Amino acid sequence: MPATHAEPAVTNGHDGHTHLAPPTGKRGKGKRGLDSNEASRLLAARISQLEQDAAGEKDQELEIEREVKRATRDLLQQISKMDDSQKIDHLTKRSSELLADMRRLDKENQKNKKRGDALQKERDINRTELSKTVGLKEKLEKLCRELQRDNNKMKNENKELQAIQKRNTLSWDEKYAILLSKLEGYQEDKDTPRKQVVDMEMEELFRVRFKSFIEQYELRELHFHSQMRTKEIELQYHLSRFDRDKKAAEAELAKMRQLQTQVQTLSKTESQLREELEMYIDKLGEACNVKAALDQRDDIMARQRKEMQEQSKKCKRLEKENEALRRQKECTAANIIGVAQEWKDKMDAADRKTKKLMSIIHQMQQQGRKVPPAMESTLERCKNDEDLAEDEEDSDYSEEDDEEGEGSDPDDTEEESPPQSRVQPSQPGPSTTNKETVMRTYDVLQAPMDIDWKDDNAVQDSLLSTAVFLQDNPMISDFLSMTIDQAFSGCDPTQLTPADREAFWAKLTAPYHPDGRRKT
Repeated sequence: MPATHAEPAVTNGHDGHTHLAPPTGKRGKGKRGLDSNEASRLLAARISQLEQDAAGEKDQELEIEREVKRATRDLLQQISKMDDSQKIDHLTKRSSELLADMRRLDKENQKNKKRGDALQKERDINRTELSKTVGLKEKLEKLCRELQRDNNKMKNENKELQAIQKRNTLSWDEKYAILLSKLEGYQEDKDTPRKQVVDMEMEELFRVRFKSFIEQYELRELHFHSQMRTKEIELQYHLSRFDRDKKAAEAELAKMRQLQTQVQTLSKTESQLREELEMYIDKLGEACNVKAALDQRDDIMARQRKEMQEQSKKCKRLEKENEALRRQKECTAANIIGVAQEWKDKMDAADRKTKKLMSIIHQMQQQGRKVPPAMESTLERCKNDEDLAEDEEDSDYSEEDDEEGEGSDPDDTEEESPPQSRVQPSQPGPSTTNKETVMRTYDVLQAPMDIDWKDDNAVQDSLLSTAVFLQDNPMISDFLSMTIDQAFSGCDPTQLTPADREAFWAKLTAPYHPDGRRKT
């Protein structure tokens, strides 16, 4: 019996027990105390080691001083009986030996130092491992003591729980014995029933009860009939509501059909409006494209204006280079003329000598003398040279006549330009029309910008850059019914002299006031 009632006794709730976790605060304090003790111990060990090292270094220095004194004394004793040359030889030999020993000792010292560093590192590592081992040992000892205390506490608690369980088992045995005796009494009464006595009052009570049951049944029937009537009324109400909703649905259906026809009409109208809108959008797109083209044209004009400004700067630079080249050419031409003049003088002298010799030869021939055989080849060569010179003069004259005939054509007239200037054909045309056309072209090509019309140089550079642009773009020039030859009378705008610029500016500014307004 006690074995079967052990678990209910524990789970009853009268005497339950839960094990408490061991406290951790003391353990944490102990750990911090251990860390501080370990740090202080390591610090003390390090201080003692440094003191020992310092003492060892002092002893080593004293020993080195004693060795140096002893070696010095021995050396003085050895050289005291020697002369100067022997002393020098002995000291040189001794110094070389000491130097070799010093180098060998340095190498050994470095090796020993490395070995000492390695041993020191191993010693530090072993010391740290030893300190860790000691600390771990102390922690384990402390943990063992704490576990021993916990075990003792658990033993005492186990003894108390066993005593409580024993008392609970005895009390439950007593309770179950009383319950068993009661159940046995009930079973005995059931097995041996006693004689029952009929009670009249009980029969009257049953009759009243049955009568009340019948009345309740009748009331229940009446209630059921009333509910059926209520359901029939609700059904009629719902049928009438269904008819009303059906009529409303038919009306809504007719209205829906009417609205569908309206929607179709509106959709057709919408499609038409969309087509018109697309047409307007296309027109707007074309307008936008025109605007974009205008913007692009403005960008192109701004870029061209910038290029024209760069070209004007380039033209100025080229003018300077052209002037330098012209001067160089003049110097070269002067040198060439001098050389040609010298060569011409020499040739004239040679011709005079040749003519004199030829006259002598002719006189000799007239007198009946023969030409020497050695002079025949020279004479023939001179005659051939004269014939060739005459032919060349005839060809030069014919070429000059042809050039004069071609130059008589009014459409192909050419003017001789100064040095370093390019010759271009001139085209006739009224200067006034050219000036107005150039100004209109300038107004079209010039993007919106602020120009100081009182600054002649700025305006001249702008107009010249526009003219250069027209020269680089002949299509625009043809479209504006103007060519660069008509504007500048056959002169290259990049090679204009200051006088030509002033003349061009005077032509352009003739139909305008100084403030930029056109004259009426």
